Amino acid sequence: MNQSTEFFTLLQFNTLANSLSDSFPYVDSTYLQWEHRKKLLCAEILQHKPDVVCLEEVDKENYKNYFRPLLAEAGLE
Repeated sequence: MNQSTEFFTLLQFNTLANSLSDSFPYVDSTYLQWEHRKKLLCAEILQHKPDVVCLEEVDKENYKNYFRPLLAEAGLE
């Protein structure tokens, strides 16, 4: 039987909502600050070049002002 198979890559990522960042008392607060995390998160996401990105725990404003424009620039809608 001759089958045609198509593949796509899916990346699921927990971004840690800002409202939950105080739930980690043993982590240096520098690493929990949005300004520090956002650059690392996007670099990690974009390096995998996914076709589909599923983001968990995304603050609405962070999605609207940061993730959406950056991902759109990378060709993701």
